[in-house]
Amino acid sequence: MKIAGSMLKILKNISIPLLLLIIWISLGDSMQPVILPSFSVTMSTLFELIQNGEMVSAWQHSMQRIATATLISVTISIPLGLLARSFKVIKEIVIPFTNFMRYIPVTVFYPLLIVWLGIDEEMKVAFLFVATFFVFFPSVMIIMESINPNLIERALTSGANKWKMMRHVYIPASLPLLCRSFLAMFSVGFTYMIISETVNTRHGLGYLMLIGSARGRTSIVFSAIIVTIITGAIIDIVGNIIIKKAFKWHFKKERE
Repeated sequence: MKIAGSMLKILKNISIPLLLLIIWISLGDSMQPVILPSFSVTMSTLFELIQNGEMVSAWQHSMQRIATATLISVTISIPLGLLARSFKVIKEIVIPFTNFMRYIPVTVFYPLLIVWLGIDEEMKVAFLFVATFFVFFPSVMIIMESINPNLIERALTSGANKWKMMRHVYIPASLPLLCRSFLAMFSVGFTYMIISETVNTRHGLGYLMLIGSARGRTSIVFSAIIVTIITGAIIDIVGNIIIKKAFKWHFKKERE
């Protein structure tokens, strides 16, 4: 019964991508290549880009930028979230600021960062950091606020101070959901990756899409999109498996 339920869940998750793939293959060469290249041409282009190293190099550069920005975002967001959860003064300063920033489109920072940091790698990572931070930090605060009040009350009753609360209550209780949010940040990074790789870039999946578009070779664009989707799916699936195994106690409670 459990295996059947798992299989059904997998089928539901892949049904839409599978349907789109079948439609794409069935269209064959009926569409203009500049609009929708055939599946076979796209696969041929993808393997060619992998063999000559362009796709591998593009993937490595994009992943490095996204991973660096995401890790910086996590390094700042979690300690700041813990402090805001523990100290009312910090919370009253930080929360209104982040709530205000959510109403500002991330893309408006791009030209400003070019002026402030130039057009080199620092600017690209900084832009991806801004994109991930203003999504991740609010989720950190929501997770912190959703911690079971009984745990907090018990710790306070036993005489725990604010620092012990952080170490023994807030961090352990929030870690499973924080890890899940961390995975989601890669999706945010991929969303803004193309924008960050449009200026002074010679490598990256976004750059590859830009070059493919400029040359009228839509198959290159689709190849980069496929690699992006597969990478995101692998990160999500493998990451969630690891998180569920590492925090069995949390997800067992969820099922109950």
